[in-house]
Amino acid sequence: MNTNSLHALVLFSLTLIQICFSGCNDDLTYKKVKLKQVRIHDFPMTNGGEPWDSLDGPDLYFEVYLNGIKKYNSNISQYMNIVAAPITFQIDSEIVAQPGKDQLTYKLFDLDLNSNQLIDSLKFDPPASRYYPFDEVLQWGITQWESFYVEP
Repeated sequence: MNTNSLHALVLFSLTLIQICFSGCNDDLTYKKVKLKQVRIHDFPMTNGGEPWDSLDGPDLYFEVYLNGIKKYNSNISQYMNIVAAPITFQIDSEIVAQPGKDQLTYKLFDLDLNSNQLIDSLKFDPPASRYYPFDEVLQWGITQWESFYVEP
């Protein structure tokens, strides 16, 4: 993957909500968001043209950081030998973020015996919304991450 040619494409989709077009008050303070689930729709299936694992697909391992502090790591044996997406990670930790104040980081690894290989990562500000639940789709290069948020 050529990192010099990557473009950040942000697709923001709100589901099961209403957007306030008029009659809104001037209070632009947004509620905190709680991360409930992350679905990876696509990711690099090779590491610079070489397979992640010698015999099969990568063994996916996922971490979430809030302001640089690890708050979640997936079950190591949850997704072994993956050859297709989407892959869904249910977040069982309390990850509550304040839009405009906090920063989230996602890291996707291939689990190996010697060392885990970083497949991709994404650092971003949590989305601001007045309504729940909603989802946000972010894409950086090949990897497409969909985050599902609920009210804390």
